Amino acid sequence: MAAAFGGGILSLDGGTAAAADAKGLDGRTIEWMVPFDAGGGTDVRSRFHVPWLKKYLKSRVNIVIQNKPGAGSVSGTNLFYLNRTRGDEVNMLSTGGSTNIAMLMQQPAVRFNFLDMIPVAGFPVGSVWYVSRDTGIKSVEDLRHPAQALHYAGVAASGRDLSGLLAFDLLGVEVHVTFGYTSGGASTLLAFERRESNFDMQTTSVYRARLADRPDVLPLYTDGILDEHGDVVRDPSWPDLPSVKEVYVRLHGQAPAGPQWEAYKIALGTRGALDMIIWLHADAPKELVDELARAFREMGQDPEYQMALAKQTGGYPIIVGQEVLKPLVRQTFDVDPGVRKWLYGWLEQKYTIPPSRK
Repeated sequence: MAAAFGGGILSLDGGTAAAADAKGLDGRTIEWMVPFDAGGGTDVRSRFHVPWLKKYLKSRVNIVIQNKPGAGSVSGTNLFYLNRTRGDEVNMLSTGGSTNIAMLMQQPAVRFNFLDMIPVAGFPVGSVWYVSRDTGIKSVEDLRHPAQALHYAGVAASGRDLSGLLAFDLLGVEVHVTFGYTSGGASTLLAFERRESNFDMQTTSVYRARLADRPDVLPLYTDGILDEHGDVVRDPSWPDLPSVKEVYVRLHGQAPAGPQWEAYKIALGTRGALDMIIWLHADAPKELVDELARAFREMGQDPEYQMALAKQTGGYPIIVGQEVLKPLVRQTFDVDPGVRKWLYGWLEQKYTIPPSRK
């Protein structure tokens, strides 16, 4: 196996496909469905990969992006999944964090099932948690008793902010949370700059571009990254910052455990290791599965691609191969009923969000 998150690609060497029957795809069109608006993060990353795929695919294929937004990406993903048995089509799908949360929370509108789809490539994203230096905080230990009240601008408790809110509660940190910043990271960053908040989270790429050189900002910790065993490890893009797991140990003197910790790891998986996934139907032609896997593997070893991808995601390697991706998908979405029940109860008690009635 390649070193986890250590280079341009994470895959199992034994999973490298044999040479695909390239002629079987020659002249065909791959319709790549993106269930988000054009210009959003998942759309931009999907379009970014079109020329790279054309470079590394052995077949001469056309690739067409189709945006099918609606219901936080649920509508387009349902459409892709429910059409999965049409053998005359060659289709792919990109999903993002909101799609993952929809399935995790079993939202009533969801008709798709990631456990019945083929993951081809995954694109991790890491995040940095930081405070304004005006808070007087100098280290993670100060989070327990800050000189000033901590304020966080959020989007939605059962969406983008789920893992972060679980971490606040897990760590025992009192944070005043205001929801409604519906434009995601862009709006929460603006809230921080306007001093509406003093505790915020941004992805690695945004933090490096917008915040790393600011003297009024102090980075404290990262979400961490899930390794191939499902454990939270230090984010390799931030080797000097502790993960949530390490912060817990420093504050409580022992490793985290129990349903709340399991819920945190599941929530982290929906927006960390599996932030964007490229899928095929369960009955996709074998030559398509093999050729796409090979193309993404070779692409991930290209230094020029690695540099270009780093600008998109902050330097995290592409994850390729069902041998790696399927266990990550299963551990994130095939949730223990007790953990899911705990998560529903926690959201209802803390944020008055009723459990799904699906």
